Amino acid sequence: MAGYDFERPFVTADKLTLYRAIDRGVAQRYGKQVKSTEMSNVEYKQLSKSSARRRA
Repeated sequence: MAGYDFERPFVTADKLTLYRAIDRGVAQRYGKQVKSTEMSNVEYKQLSKSSARRRA
């Protein structure tokens, strides 16, 4: 699992974890496999707030 570093907005592809969709509808929308980094809800909310501030 790759940790998210809030000081660095991008994570290199080799540090991303490969996830497989277990829901058919999700697999049809996004693909059977995706690479992503794991985030907690708190981290996601912090990231969303900081992104909104940068856009304003």
